[in-house]
Amino acid sequence: MVLDEVLSDRKTLEENFGRIVKGMAYPYGPTDERVMGLLKSAGIVYSRVVTGTREFSLPDNWLEWHPTCHHNLPDMDNLIERFLTDKPIRDAKLFYIWRHSYEFTDNDNWEVIEKIAEKLSSRDDVFYATNMEICKAVENFKRLEFSADGKMVYNPSAQTVWATMRGMLAFKIEPLESVKLD
Repeated sequence: MVLDEVLSDRKTLEENFGRIVKGMAYPYGPTDERVMGLLKSAGIVYSRVVTGTREFSLPDNWLEWHPTCHHNLPDMDNLIERFLTDKPIRDAKLFYIWRHSYEFTDNDNWEVIEKIAEKLSSRDDVFYATNMEICKAVENFKRLEFSADGKMVYNPSAQTVWATMRGMLAFKIEPLESVKLD
C-alpha cells in the first residue's frame, strides 16, 4: 500500500507540475527501514522527517533527513546568528528550516518567514538551494576524484561542484574538469 501510494502521488505531482519528483516529507514525520526501502524502490531520493536537530549537519541518510528546525522556533534569531558566525570544522553547514505552506495562512504569520529570509538572504557565503539541489551538490562533491599526491582534483559529474580545500577560498570545478590545488 505504501509503495502504491508513493508511486501514485509521484505520478500525479509529475503530471501536474511537469517535473520529475524525487523527494517528499513523511506524513507526521516517522519512518523505518522498511518504508525507506520502499521509497528507494519508488525512485525517491530524499525524504524529510519533522524532528529538528538545532544543528547544521548534512544528513547521514537522505531518506531520513532531519531538518535544523521548524520555522516558528522561539529562539530562531540565535540559531540564525550561530549559523552565520560559526565556521565549519570539516563538513559544510546546512541550515534546513521546514514549514507547511498552509500553516502560514492558517496562523496568519507570513511575516515570520519573511523576517528569516531577510536575515539569511543576499549573502555571497550562503548557497541557497532546493532539497534536490542540496542532494545533488553533496553527492557530486563525494564523487570528486583526487590524484595520488592530493594536488589535483577531477569532477566526473555533469554539474559544477564548489569546494573549499586546504584553507583555499571556495572555488568551482566545472564538469569533467581537473583543477590543481596549490
